[in-house]
Amino acid sequence: MDPGLIAFVARADKDAELQAAIATAATPEEIVDLAAGLSCAVALDALRQASRELSAPYWPWAAKRTLWRRQFLQVFESALRWARPLTQRVTLISSPARVLVVRTSWPRSSSPDALLT
Repeated sequence: MDPGLIAFVARADKDAELQAAIATAATPEEIVDLAAGLSCAVALDALRQASRELSAPYWPWAAKRTLWRRQFLQVFESALRWARPLTQRVTLISSPARVLVVRTSWPRSSSPDALLT
């Protein structure tokens, strides 16, 4: 398991406020952001790979079926697929902490304002 994820889970096991924040996370990126706020570098892929083992009651997928957990962890990928037809180019950039950053650029003839008219 990823060392950053191990450190994050260890802190979460001891902190009720952090557990509540994790439980209410709507996306996996929110969990990664919580970890980053605690100086724990957690990669989204590491979270996905370890999610089956992360079964404490404060994880958003606790007491839910495997399909729900898989869908929860794929929310970002689905959003990225929706963004592609509207953008000219989607560039995926990996930071040193291996956190996924997305940069989009609009075609000159298809700016967001032009799409609304």
